[in-house]
Amino acid sequence: MKKNKVLDEDQLWFQKQVRVDLEKLDAAFEPEMPSLDEIESLVTKHKQEIRRRLWKELALFWLVAIFLLFGMMWMLESNWIWFMALQAVVGVGALWYIVASYQRKGGRTWRNN
Repeated sequence: MKKNKVLDEDQLWFQKQVRVDLEKLDAAFEPEMPSLDEIESLVTKHKQEIRRRLWKELALFWLVAIFLLFGMMWMLESNWIWFMALQAVVGVGALWYIVASYQRKGGRTWRNN
């Protein structure tokens, strides 16, 4: 009983002495809410940045794709044996990657025996 009484007295002292000052401090430094215009401008600016970045990525994708396509066509025309060897190496590499990722993924799953 005595312990609860001490806690109640501490709580009352806190409310009388500190709480009022803390409320004044909170009121003095209350954060300002941004206006609707500021939020809308932020959203439109972000959308424009995303759109610009996506167009850059798309242009880079097409540039690399054209470069690879013409390189493969040139290799096919100049020496078809090297073309077939490169295709075989890429195929084996793709299969190795699939098997390795499957084993890695299978090793992480929980197995109930």
